[in-house]
Amino acid sequence: MNIAIVGYGKMGHEIERLAKLKNINVVSIIDPSADGANYKELTKESLDKADVCIDFSDPGSVVDNIKKISKFKKNIVVGTTA
Repeated sequence: MNIAIVGYGKMGHEIERLAKLKNINVVSIIDPSADGANYKELTKESLDKADVCIDFSDPGSVVDNIKKISKFKKNIVVGTTA
């Protein structure tokens, strides 16, 4: 399975760590401001290899993220809180 992590805060880092333990491929990390993210925004390129996107971004951007991810016909799991 190939995943894209959207939002690279504490939970994004934890998802990456757990994915590696379970031999799940993290194909992209998307965050506009976090060090370690390899993409700044949701694009066809940043989601191309992902089977599922896991969103732990922030409440102000999660709805737009869902719309963008849906546009690219990708599955999404949302864990954003607040």
